[in-house]
Amino acid sequence: MTVWHKTDFPGVRYRKHKKRRHGVKYDQYFTITYKLKGKTKSEAIGWASHKVSAKECDDILRQLKANHRNCEGPQTYSEMKEAKQYAFEEERDVGSVEDLFEGYVDHLRSQNKTSWKEVARSLLTSRNVTPAADNLGRNRAANTISSRDIQRVLEQVHADAPSMAAHLRSYLHGAFAYGISREFDYFRPNQCVKFDLKANPVAVVPRNAAAYQPRNRFLSYVEIKLLWENMDKYCTVQTASFFRLVLAVGGQRVKEVLEAPFSEFNLEEMIWIIPGERTKNKREHVVPLTERAVSIIKSLKGESQYLFPKRWRPKETMPCTSINDIVKKFCAHEEVELWRPSDIRRTCRTHLSDAGCAPYLLNWHFNHGEQGVGEKHYDKSQHVAEKRLVMEMWDKLLKNSLEKQ
Repeated sequence: MTVWHKTDFPGVRYRKHKKRRHGVKYDQYFTITYKLKGKTKSEAIGWASHKVSAKECDDILRQLKANHRNCEGPQTYSEMKEAKQYAFEEERDVGSVEDLFEGYVDHLRSQNKTSWKEVARSLLTSRNVTPAADNLGRNRAANTISSRDIQRVLEQVHADAPSMAAHLRSYLHGAFAYGISREFDYFRPNQCVKFDLKANPVAVVPRNAAAYQPRNRFLSYVEIKLLWENMDKYCTVQTASFFRLVLAVGGQRVKEVLEAPFSEFNLEEMIWIIPGERTKNKREHVVPLTERAVSIIKSLKGESQYLFPKRWRPKETMPCTSINDIVKKFCAHEEVELWRPSDIRRTCRTHLSDAGCAPYLLNWHFNHGEQGVGEKHYDKSQHVAEKRLVMEMWDKLLKNSLEKQ
């Protein structure tokens, strides 16, 4: 027959193990007894050797009685254990910083955002600088990242590259905003990883407005000729052809040229069709080609499907960072004011405007955003004839520039 012993706490009792000892005493097995809905209920708590004490049992009993009075929370010890286990699993399943950043990059890729590769490099994979995931702690729970942590990471980057820090801030803000919203999206399937983010830690970190000031650098005709003739001194012939092609196609976006596959070009018809998933405004863009551009494209034909593949990984395109480094080297040795590859686009538009080309024609040529309701919702024309006139005008300007002594 089991012998139960009282404790100093009402409703808490124990029985002794017949053989096993806990210290110098026989091990003790604790239970609690209480009233629930008019009936007496007993529940086992555990052994003293498992770090259960009479005081702990009394605390559990007091909590249950308080729940009974307030008609809330677990009503039995079994329910209390289930709630603790659920809370433990929820805490254990909270996504890490790496989970958050990888999810954000996958989200950008699924939305056909052209920036996803740059975001991935900045947050996760960069080899040139320490990625944000390493600075914050890849395995650290995302919901433990504070605004101070974000500030510290951005300060380190800002010391060497203010513009890069400004972009990194926007990537981090987007990642945490994604983490907050994804768990409440009713159109998403159930998420395996929870982040349990209460607020965006980047929101209170000020945006560096100075880093986003519009640039005004454009190349003069003399600089255009210098670029065309001397760039191959500082890089491979293929990479130098990239800069010539950006000029030859009238300043189309650097990323669109750099990541272009041969399949987008119809050299017989002399057109380049950039699909909507690769353009900034998600609208298909038809670019008429000149003989100059066609000649450069033909010279680039190789085993890769891309015009400008990586040297050792031809299934991937050359990154923008490589192009930027080449430009810095070129400007330093040629002793010209520093410019960026994207400034070629501004160069083409500026010289075309000076030559009298109408702004609406330039908007079509550069595939700039729709200007009004009619253009945005109803005008789906590619205006190829008008674009060809602009391209011919630019080719004449480029020819005159290259022939100047």
